[in-house]
Amino acid sequence: MSILIVIPARGGSKGIPRKNIRPLNGKPLIYYSIKSSLGVENADVIVSTDDDEIALISELFGATAIKRNSCLSEDHVTIDPVILDAMHKAEKNFNKTYSSIVTIQPTSPLISTLDIQKAIEKYTLSNAQTLISAVKDNHLAWKRDKTSKFVPDYDERLNRQQLPSRYKETGGIVICGRDFLNENQTRIGEDIHIYELPKNKAIDIDNFEDMYVCESVLNRKKIVFNIIGYDGIGLGHVYRSLLLAQELVSFDIIFAIEKRSQKAYEIVKKSNYKIIRTDNKHSFDEIIRINPDVLINDILDTKKEVILELISNNIKVINFEDMGSGAGHANIVINALYPHQKQKRNHYIGERYFCLRDEFIYSNKNESALKKIFISFGGIDESNLTFKTLHHLNSFIEANNYQVDIVAGPGYPFIEDLKSYIHKLKNPSINFTSHTKQISKHMSRAEFAITSGGRTVLELASMEVPTIVICQNERELTHTFASDHNGIINLGLGKNLEKSDLLNAVKNLDLQSMKKKLSNIDLISGKKRVTKLIKDLAKEQENED
Repeated sequence: MSILIVIPARGGSKGIPRKNIRPLNGKPLIYYSIKSSLGVENADVIVSTDDDEIALISELFGATAIKRNSCLSEDHVTIDPVILDAMHKAEKNFNKTYSSIVTIQPTSPLISTLDIQKAIEKYTLSNAQTLISAVKDNHLAWKRDKTSKFVPDYDERLNRQQLPSRYKETGGIVICGRDFLNENQTRIGEDIHIYELPKNKAIDIDNFEDMYVCESVLNRKKIVFNIIGYDGIGLGHVYRSLLLAQELVSFDIIFAIEKRSQKAYEIVKKSNYKIIRTDNKHSFDEIIRINPDVLINDILDTKKEVILELISNNIKVINFEDMGSGAGHANIVINALYPHQKQKRNHYIGERYFCLRDEFIYSNKNESALKKIFISFGGIDESNLTFKTLHHLNSFIEANNYQVDIVAGPGYPFIEDLKSYIHKLKNPSINFTSHTKQISKHMSRAEFAITSGGRTVLELASMEVPTIVICQNERELTHTFASDHNGIINLGLGKNLEKSDLLNAVKNLDLQSMKKKLSNIDLISGKKRVTKLIKDLAKEQENED
């Protein structure tokens, strides 16, 4: 298959003077279409122009410039005779006959080599007369009738997602067969196929506003969140990364999720971010191929050799809660929960860097007068401390007329056993909720809480809820925030917890003293601090580029 790619670029432009060679993000506009086209295999790339400067610049970037007659550069001339003229001159120049003619508009600079290659492949497999690029554009549209009255251009008024698929031609890519292109017909045949472009690649530059938007897209830095989330690890890494991604609206966000982290994948997928599934052993190789500007590892401990390889590939690295050998070599390490034995440069330690969700930032402080206990052990609760806590406290709850509000996370594997146990207790004061997005409401109504040694401790602290901590694992034991100094009772590892220890702690709570200590802790600004660290590092990368 012999392919000719034609980039039509005349010197005149009404909307933007000298548009085709006007700088866009530091390069002439035409550079982007030439660069993408030159990457296509088995294709000759020519620029059809009437302008000597455009011809020179095009050749400097690697394309072959073919001059067109001035009569083909008038405002009224359509693009079809320009492409036909370019094809004939190219065939004479390269001494070959092409099978397919691809038109790439220089005003569509976000179209990539991969887009062009996929469009050619689709055209070849479809046997269509013409393939055009288009963007899905499902909206309620209106038009004028013969009397100039506005009437709906749709059959039924539905939500956008329910409307019949409608596509708007972008003009960025047009492919047709060589035999189909002649003086008697246009490139657009009767059998049309569409190559769908995502909206972020479908920009066609027609005015200065389009250039501004396009330059903003080209300037977007790529951030990859490398996360984990499965039984034994929990889902806190997932929710923190989603929280930060939501704040980084000016960046191109991608999530890298190991195949074993199926729970993490299911949660992120609902937020419609781009996701790549990585191999558990070679996840960093796949991330390097993505070539992010910044990589955020929310995977706990990393290895020195891995971090050094990432940095050698000009990737800035941020690690969360990393106590591995890689922590000493990352650009930034953020550790709100677990202390390092020795704080190092670029390590940001302590609750000042804890990222609260908006519901906690804007919620009212806990002022509950209810005799209610809040119980929650994170997204998974692999040790089933929820059941153990309720079982140990059941007699105390009944004897003291306490209400109990239990919230389990989306990965809690013992849900049916817990429901069965609650049913057997026949206590209407025990309420169970599985996975809520309004957990702050549950917390705000509690006199005190019982939870594990992870992120929920700080969420409760932000609402000034007196808390008893029972740790899920050895790592949580190093969470020094959960201490009497901060108004929190820490009972240590859950598997070693005796019923008498929990009962004594509950009976001897000094709620007023705990609330006073909690009121002195400021957790509201942590998310802003972390977001600024990420943005500053991305800016540092931009300056180096």
